[in-house]
Amino acid sequence: MSALSVRDQLPGTWEITHWTFRDEATGATSLQWNGAYTGRFMFDAQGRVSLHMMRTDRPGNRPSMGPNWAAELTPAEMLAILDGYLAYWGSYEVDEAARLITIHIDGSLRPGWLGVDQHRYYEAPTNPGEITLVYNVPGGVHRLTWKKQ
Repeated sequence: MSALSVRDQLPGTWEITHWTFRDEATGATSLQWNGAYTGRFMFDAQGRVSLHMMRTDRPGNRPSMGPNWAAELTPAEMLAILDGYLAYWGSYEVDEAARLITIHIDGSLRPGWLGVDQHRYYEAPTNPGEITLVYNVPGGVHRLTWKKQ
C-alpha cells in the first residue's frame, strides 16, 4: 500500500481474490474450498469490522422461503452449507509494528468465536489496493488476498 498506514487504508469494502492453505506437515499448498469462494471484508474508520465468505458451490439451492427453509435439507446438505459459510462482526485494531490486525469478535456464525480475538498478520502489498492476510491455524497457514472495491 502507499505511504498511508494500513490503519488509514483499511476502511472500505474488500473482495477476496485468492485464498490458499499451506499444510505444515507436507508443505503442500492448496486452494481452499476448491477455489469456489467469494467474500467481503468491511472495515470502517470507527474500528468496526464485518466479514462474509462462502463457497459458491454450496448445495441446496432450492427456493428457500420462510424461517424454516432448512427443514427440507438433508443432514449432508446442512453440514455442507454450514461449513461453506463464514460470517462475523466486531471491532478491530491495527498494530503497524507487528503487521497485525486483531479482530475482537462480537458476533459470529461459529459460536466458539464469540468474545474471542482473531489475529491476522498482513504482508506488504505487491499491488496498490490489495492486502494479503495470513491466518495461522493448527496444521497450517491460510493466506487470503483482498482487493479494495
